This record gives sequence, structure tokens and C-alpha cells, in this order.
Amino acid sequence: MKILFLITILFSTFTHARVYNHSEWMKVFEEKDLNTQIELLQVQTARAQIDESLGRIIPSLNIETVVNTAISGPLGLLSGMSNLLGFMMPSRWYKWNESKMYYQAQKHAYVSMRGNLLLMADELYLSLKKAYLTRDVLNLAITDLESLSRSIQFRERIGELPKGTYARIESKLYSLQNDKINIDSIVQVFLIEMNKLINTSESPELTTIDYQTSRESNVLDWNRDNVISASSELQSLDDLIVASKYSRRARFWSFLDISGEGFGLGYFARNQISTYKRDEIEIRREQQLQALVSKYQAVSVQVNKVEAQQALLNKALRSTSNRREQILIDYKLLGVLDIDDFIEILDDNLTFSTQNIATTVQNEYLQATKERLTKAGIYNNLDKNVPARDTSRLTRSQRKEDRYLP
Repeated sequence: MKILFLITILFSTFTHARVYNHSEWMKVFEEKDLNTQIELLQVQTARAQIDESLGRIIPSLNIETVVNTAISGPLGLLSGMSNLLGFMMPSRWYKWNESKMYYQAQKHAYVSMRGNLLLMADELYLSLKKAYLTRDVLNLAITDLESLSRSIQFRERIGELPKGTYARIESKLYSLQNDKINIDSIVQVFLIEMNKLINTSESPELTTIDYQTSRESNVLDWNRDNVISASSELQSLDDLIVASKYSRRARFWSFLDISGEGFGLGYFARNQISTYKRDEIEIRREQQLQALVSKYQAVSVQVNKVEAQQALLNKALRSTSNRREQILIDYKLLGVLDIDDFIEILDDNLTFSTQNIATTVQNEYLQATKERLTKAGIYNNLDKNVPARDTSRLTRSQRKEDRYLP
């Protein structure tokens, strides 16, 4: 029974753990993300508001109209007519159009939020990749140094090397082993946090990633105009500007709708407030545009910087690697070793190796950022879960009106 129990545990662990590559990780993150579902509910609420506004336009003859006409005379009939002939009231058409633009704004806000969450998942994966690659460099250095330390210990014992040589190399070995413990801890923290985002009873646990494979990149036309045209943030604000214009028009014509706000002392104030709100959104739109252009310029500068750094780091890495190999060859052939010179070259080589890993991964992250800003690759279908508006119930005249809006 104990053996059967252990086999069951091992099988369960095996079936609920797996190695994720980049595309698999992004897919499972997208499917398990709860924040996106919450935002989607807000989009659905905005869509429901369209139906509500549409309901105020469709003619509605009810008992209230008859009662108002019988009791209040012509005034009651006029009030009833505003319900009966809602489609004739400009303010109601504008409110319907306003609600549709709010839906569009909310949809683009959802797309923006979803894109930012996916970019965060991209960054998490690449950060873990950098930790794994750095650990590999440390493991290789420790393995080589352990072999060298045993040889140094023997040669020092027989008098071929000065006293203290082994202690010096042993101290460096302990330092690298301590660094490895720290990087192992970082890897585990990343795995724990990433599993919090994706792990459920049905989803396999993420145990490691395919960090040796480069992130899938997509060919894209990286320029300022493409970044601006693809911005969901700007599209959302543009929709709000149009909505604010319809809101102002709805308030302008509201005096025709007796059941509405009417024509009173607050009429002009309401129109002025609508104008202020539109001006405020336009200012926000201009600020967002400037921020987007600055982001485009910053990413472009970073790409050029990383490419230049990689070229220099590759040269430095080759130089220190060659020097380290020459020191080891001299040690094997001649039995001489300047331990301080060797440790200095070893430190430089490790530094350049880890910096090269960092710039390589940073270059992949910049690629992800460019894809996010231009909606390329995995970011090209961010609105796939957004429900479409149902226009099947619109009349011919309503369909004509509906063509003027997205």
C-alpha cells in the first residue's frame, strides 16, 4: 500500500508540473487572468447601457400616456408624446450615440489594460530567463574552479606554488557558491509568483521554463505613426471626446423633452459644464499623445543603446575569455600561476558574461514592448473576448444612424 501511495503521489506531481516555453506561458497567463475578466464585465456593462439608451428611443405607448392625456389635458398629451415619439427627440438620439461611444471607449480601455497585463507577463518570463542563464554561468564557473582548486591544492602541498594560493582560490570558490545560492532563491521566488498567476486545479504547475530558446519575435514596422495609430489609450480618449460632444448636443436639445431636464435656469450651465468636460478630455488626449511619443523615443534610444552595448560586451567577453584560457594553459604547461591576476580576469569575465545576458534579455523585452505599442505578434488580437454590439434589432432608420459611429 505504501508503494502504491508513493507511486500515486509521484504520478500526480508529474502530471501537474511541466516546462513552459514562452508562447505556452503567455497563453496560459492570458486564459487565467482574473483582472481581465473584471474589466470585461465593465465592457459588458457599457454595452448594456447602449441597449438601455436604445430602449428610450423605441416608441413606447403605455397606460401612462393614456392616463396623462385624460387627466392633464393637452399638457399630459405633450408629456405622453415625448414617450410615444421618443425617436423624434434629438436629445434621445444623441444619448444613444453617447452611450455607444462610451462603450467604444470602455472597449479600448479594456484592450489597453489587457495589453499591459500581457507585457507584464512577458517581462516576468524574461526576468526568470535571465536568472536561469545567470545561474548557468555561475554553475560553469564553479565547476571549473572546483577542478582547478584541487590541482592548486596538490601543487601547493608539493611546493610548486606559494603558500596561500589555495586559500585564495578557495575563498573565491565560496563566494561564487554563495552567489549561486542567492540566484537559486531568486529563481524559486519567480516560480512561486508566476504560479500564483496561472496555477489552478486544472492547470499544470510551472516548474521551469525553456530559457535556452529565444523569445518569438515578429517583424513589425516600428515608426512613430504606427505607434500612435495603434494606441488603444488614444482611441479610448478619442471616443470619449465624441461622447462628450453628443452629451453636449443631448443637453442642448433637452428642452424639447418635457420628461427630461427641460429649459430652465440651469440649461446654459449644463451646456457649459459639458463643454468644460470635453475640453478636459481633449487636454488629457494631448498629454497621452505626448507621453506616447516620449515612450516611442525612449524605446528607440534603448534599442540603439543595447545594440551598442552588446557589441562592446562581446568584444570584452572574447578578450577576457582568451586571457583566462592563456593563464590556464601557462599553468598546465609551466606550473606558474599569478592567482590575483587569474581571479581578476575571472571576475571580469563573469561580469561581462552576466552583463551580456542582461542586455540580450533586455533586447527581447524591448522587442516585446515594441510589439505591445504596435499591437504586433501576441498583442494583435487583444479584443478577442470583447462582446460585439447587437444591431440586429435596429430599424432601418436606426441602422442608418448607426453607420456614423464605429
